[in-house]
Amino acid sequence: MKEQQIQDALLFSIRLLEEYAPDSKHIQTLEFMLKPEPNNIKEWLTEWIEIFPTKGQVEADSGKRWSYGPKITGPKVMERMKTFLKNFNSYCPTNKHLSHDERLDAIFEATVQYVEDQRAKKWEFTKKSIKFIYDTDGSILANYIEGKNEKKRKNNFDYTI
Repeated sequence: MKEQQIQDALLFSIRLLEEYAPDSKHIQTLEFMLKPEPNNIKEWLTEWIEIFPTKGQVEADSGKRWSYGPKITGPKVMERMKTFLKNFNSYCPTNKHLSHDERLDAIFEATVQYVEDQRAKKWEFTKKSIKFIYDTDGSILANYIEGKNEKKRKNNFDYTI
């Protein structure tokens, strides 16, 4: 099948699901598949990884020797982030309304907050970037995205009686 035929088939499937099964979780998956993997996602991921400190930076800040640094690069990080983005709705249910670009922004902001929090703790128990996305214990990234959203709601709450 040609690329255009695949795109048309995906669009048709999305329209059918939106009409006959608007709550279907498959709509999100098809929309994700419809988006070509832009080169800018690789650029974005490179910028995202740069948020994490190197082993040398962690050792300098903490005054301790570390066997590893939180900054992990390579194709496994890319695959894990793609999986996170593909399953964003299940990781971050209160933020499933976000567009793709808004999700990338939320991930970036949550990561900056996590790194700032960890720096304040002298990097104690800091996860590697790949494990920060998700691991067997869940997703710290999702917790920060969801927590950030919760914090905004609390700050906007009117406490007057």
